[in-house]
Amino acid sequence: MTIELNARPLRAGGYLLALLALVPCSPRVPSKPDEPMIRSLASAGARAAAQRDATALCSQLTDDAKIRLVEVRFTGSDIKRFDKPQWCEYLKLGYAAMPANVEVSTSVKLRSITIAADGKSAGVEADVIEEMNLGGRGLRMTSQQSATVVLVTGQAKYSEVSARMTGGQ
Repeated sequence: MTIELNARPLRAGGYLLALLALVPCSPRVPSKPDEPMIRSLASAGARAAAQRDATALCSQLTDDAKIRLVEVRFTGSDIKRFDKPQWCEYLKLGYAAMPANVEVSTSVKLRSITIAADGKSAGVEADVIEEMNLGGRGLRMTSQQSATVVLVTGQAKYSEVSARMTGGQ
């Protein structure tokens, strides 16, 4: 691509306009979360969980994210709280402990998406089913999750996640 300018000197404004003509228009960065963005975030998370990709799952969290996990068992409930680094390590250790030939599938059913009145965040309610199969033996875990989604440099991310899990069904 060749651009030629007249030999005449350009005024400051003309020079600026010439430079702006060379700069491609940048895409619009979203200023608030919307439903398609949140659905995409949930779908990407389900794919990452099925692939046991802790790095991809962790990239969906804000740096100051808070995670609360309630594991419901026959003997009672166990509540665990994590910040982002703790959660990422928990995921990595859990995935590393799984045999390589375990088949994992994850489905997410979004029950509700509520954009806050100020447009700065969204509340999400979802039912998640994770199934693992190893040589014909299966394990099914279900969870009811609630999360807060915010935008960080135009990207939807979870800032808070709370999950109530039951498993072994």
